[in-house]
Amino acid sequence: MIRATVAIPTHNRADTLAHTLRSVFALQIPADAALECVVIDNGSTDSTAEVFEREAGSAPFPVRRVFEPTLGES
Repeated sequence: MIRATVAIPTHNRADTLAHTLRSVFALQIPADAALECVVIDNGSTDSTAEVFEREAGSAPFPVRRVFEPTLGES
């Protein structure tokens, strides 16, 4: 079985997160593959968490949000 993770790092990009998540949720996944999506919320102070919660309910595979309070890529 093929396993893949789609990682979406974000910081105060709630305005584009819904579109991004819908695009990922629309991916055609082969039957022999397992996909998960992880949104890495890098200290957002906007409505990123609310947008994630609203959109996560329509995900066809596991999704989760990880909050990282320290700004930066690593």
